[in-house]
Amino acid sequence: MADTEAAQILPGISALKRKKVLRALRDVSAIPRKTLDADARRAATRLLQAASPLRHRMVRNTRELLRRYNLPVPKRDPREVVVEMTPAESALYTAVEGFHRRRVPGGTA
Repeated sequence: MADTEAAQILPGISALKRKKVLRALRDVSAIPRKTLDADARRAATRLLQAASPLRHRMVRNTRELLRRYNLPVPKRDPREVVVEMTPAESALYTAVEGFHRRRVPGGTA
């Protein structure tokens, strides 16, 4: 994303802070992103949302918002279900979990 595009998305952010955010987002290391202050993190989030390829196809709504629009919201009944895995399933699960941790920034599986 060019600085001019970022300026349109973040009109209230100074040029210096905008460049810092863009540099942090482009950096391979996570350290620059972790050192951003709260305002810069919010700006980074806005930039990422604006640049997302799904931004025109996916809308996230809370259950409360759906209710305000009088849309049907299914009743939730969340419960924890313990599943006993075979040794092979457990090994696969552990391998996938490890892969996720290594490949996804901040991945905690």
